[in-house]
Amino acid sequence: MLAMSETQSNPSAETSLATGSPEPSRGDLSRLHHMSTTAGLTGNDYVAVNPLAVASVLLGLGSALSLLSEIFLILTVAGVIVGIAALRQIAGSNGTQTGRGLAWGGMFLCLLLAGTVGTRQVMAAQRLTRDKQQIDDLMGKLNAAIQSHNYDAAYALFSKGFRERTLPKDFVERWKFIESLPNYGGIKQLTWNRLLEVMTDDTGRVRRAITMMQVHFNSVSTDSAQTMQLVDEGGTGQWRIDDLPFLNPPPGP
Repeated sequence: MLAMSETQSNPSAETSLATGSPEPSRGDLSRLHHMSTTAGLTGNDYVAVNPLAVASVLLGLGSALSLLSEIFLILTVAGVIVGIAALRQIAGSNGTQTGRGLAWGGMFLCLLLAGTVGTRQVMAAQRLTRDKQQIDDLMGKLNAAIQSHNYDAAYALFSKGFRERTLPKDFVERWKFIESLPNYGGIKQLTWNRLLEVMTDDTGRVRRAITMMQVHFNSVSTDSAQTMQLVDEGGTGQWRIDDLPFLNPPPGP
């Protein structure tokens, strides 16, 4: 009788006896809830390094190749994309993955190198624009000097090396010979095509360039294209003409 009364007064005990398992207490339920949010991890469990975070660092290091060739800028783009994907995976791993520092470091390297290459490209483009403007001015002065037959002023527009190879007398005779060519009617204008290839020597002080000069004649519709070499001996943008093929050979009979 006593046993029956105790069972009736405690229905939860009856349920526990029927299922064969004790009823969890309030403290046990809170512990189970805490375990579910950490996906079963304990202090001794291994936390994996996210492989995309490692790949982001490797791509960041490989992006240094973009300093040699701009085609490797694709590595910087890939490194940033992979780094972002790594951060998302780590955030969604519920604590089972690590590597945020690697992902951020890889993306930082990629952005740093991309910025360096971009800055260098902008500076190179600006310098090329200045070079073209200076050569425009040089060609304008040469055209004006030849049109007015001021050969001394034209001679001064050529480089020191050219003047060492060509005497002023030979320089003047060659221009006069071109002006007197039969059926050409003399020189109408000197221009250039504004396509410039610039090279720098090993010292970085002497810059050379190649372009095309166009000689327009009064009586001929077609122009004469001449390869023109220029030199910036001091690296200051003071371009001078270093070679024109039609000024090198002596005048014909």
